[in-house]
Amino acid sequence: AAIQSTFPGEKIATRVFMDDMILQRTPDNAAKEEVAYVDSTVFKVFSWKLLRGDANHLFDAPCNVVLTETAAKHYFGNTDPLGKTMMINGKTRAAVTGIMQDIPYNSHLRVNMLFSMSTLSVPQSSWDRNWKRFGFYTYLLFEPTADPTRLSAKFPAFVKANIDVP
Repeated sequence: AAIQSTFPGEKIATRVFMDDMILQRTPDNAAKEEVAYVDSTVFKVFSWKLLRGDANHLFDAPCNVVLTETAAKHYFGNTDPLGKTMMINGKTRAAVTGIMQDIPYNSHLRVNMLFSMSTLSVPQSSWDRNWKRFGFYTYLLFEPTADPTRLSAKFPAFVKANIDVP
């Protein structure tokens, strides 16, 4: 939100937080997976192709997950995974809300699952406003007329102005 209000040339922002967890559909197909927690705007910033699911409601709730084709096949075989659930670390249910094409191999985001950012939420915490947390990638999609050099020169002052805000 701070980026969107500070940089008027910015069109869309999205965050990605990488993590790993144990996921399973049945007791015999548990696997440790690299996953990403993402904002609902992720498909507006990246050109990843959503194959199934409602793009406007993929990440409406905590523990909503979009699977790549590879993950869908691994965990569900030939069964349609949309609307089905998986277990996170053996205790929390995740609802499959979408299926996407595999992320291209040359991407630094090498994951097979995208979870809603709200899955990370802790009630009564300010985790999403804590500028001292690390591990988040932030991607910005700027209007074609934006000057990237001029905008990037503003970032150090922007971070300094927000780093100690409660």
